[in-house]
Amino acid sequence: MLNKKLIGLASLVLVACVSSGCSEETKEAVKQDAAAIEKKAENTAEKVGDMASNAADATKEVAHDTAEATKEVAHDAAEATKEAAHDAADATKDAAESTVDAAKDAADSASDAADQAAEDAKKALNN
Repeated sequence: MLNKKLIGLASLVLVACVSSGCSEETKEAVKQDAAAIEKKAENTAEKVGDMASNAADATKEVAHDTAEATKEVAHDAAEATKEAAHDAADATKDAAESTVDAAKDAADSASDAADQAAEDAKKALNN
């Protein structure tokens, strides 16, 4: 913005010199100043473009790193969930087996008690 104003001012001075009859040295000095301002404006624009490009590259790299980190976290979470589900299934299986064993033991005890009751009843009838 400032460079445009300076170029505009230099152009205005050049027009004033041409219309009022400035010396060739003054005209040449104004042209050189305008060219120098234009060159600085181009350099500044180039530097701004380079900075924007570097910022874009850095943003792309951060986005890539974030995506990779997110992918790793998701993978680790999936593995942990899979392992937890497997552990829960094993615990459920163990609990079911224990329940079956307890039921068998209870059935065996009931059968033994029934056999003993039958034996006691037989003895009572025979006496």
